[in-house]
Amino acid sequence: MRKNIYAVTLLLLIAATSSGIYKYVGGDDWVLVSPADWKAIAITALYPSHLLASVETPAGEFRLVESLNSGDSWNAVGNNFGGTDNSQSEPIKAIRFDDASGVLFATGYDVLARSSDFGRSWAVVNGAWQGFATGLSALKYSSQYRDIWYGGQDAIENPSLRRTDRDTGGSENLSTKVSKLLERPSTIKSVVFYPFAEQTVFVSGEGGVLRSTDYGQSWSPVLVNETSRFYFDVVVDAKTGTAYSAGWDKDYDNPQPLILDFSNDGGLTWQSREYQDAAIHGGVWSLLLAEFGAEQRLFVGLQGGGVYEVDIENL
Repeated sequence: MRKNIYAVTLLLLIAATSSGIYKYVGGDDWVLVSPADWKAIAITALYPSHLLASVETPAGEFRLVESLNSGDSWNAVGNNFGGTDNSQSEPIKAIRFDDASGVLFATGYDVLARSSDFGRSWAVVNGAWQGFATGLSALKYSSQYRDIWYGGQDAIENPSLRRTDRDTGGSENLSTKVSKLLERPSTIKSVVFYPFAEQTVFVSGEGGVLRSTDYGQSWSPVLVNETSRFYFDVVVDAKTGTAYSAGWDKDYDNPQPLILDFSNDGGLTWQSREYQDAAIHGGVWSLLLAEFGAEQRLFVGLQGGGVYEVDIENL
């Protein structure tokens, strides 16, 4: 079951999955570079060869692990995420690195935390350790506005979305605004800034994709449904402005078609392309738009079906 695909550099693609961490080595080939029984929850790159990943072991222990050689080997990182000294007692649900300041941001059950020593020690920015919630798996940092957006699902299965000012620590809860547009139960899976229109933001999750053109003060549904279809991510081509997304019907057992959604007008309207192949279990859990020289390549990670590349030149 492939969960996340992460571009570390132009030459390195990493897939964080529920059965280990894989490195792309070209063609159709991926190589397992971690124990196969690790359930990878989140992964990020600090520098081209320095990776951090949040994993769960078969014993149900949560760990932060580190690679200093582009994923070829991994070591555990002692840390206090969750509030217990030198013992990680809460899963890191999402993690992001601000390379300008060297600061890591991460989310847990109901907490936003930061680290200035590559994940060894953590301080709460907002929320609290061991919070009563399902978890916050969406995390995005805006270097322009110096604030952190993060979201997920609260304890009673409502979508949760918040924004915290990095400098002051002041926080704004946007959950009520987005929950009015998504059927309950729901969760927020990603936050994406649209680079071609200032203050335009997408959030995606269970029930669809929402868009704000005033930096979160108001929202409109742009790709929603009444069947609680999940949209785990939105990616945007930084050259053309085309936005891409893809969904997953909550079905772990049966095949489903791979349907790619794309927008050429900033998310206002969307078109769909369906890919039929008996080998494809097409529920999409992650998307990655990577630039290889002058070429843009779109990869999708499927629930139970591996990683595929979508031909976006001929949509």
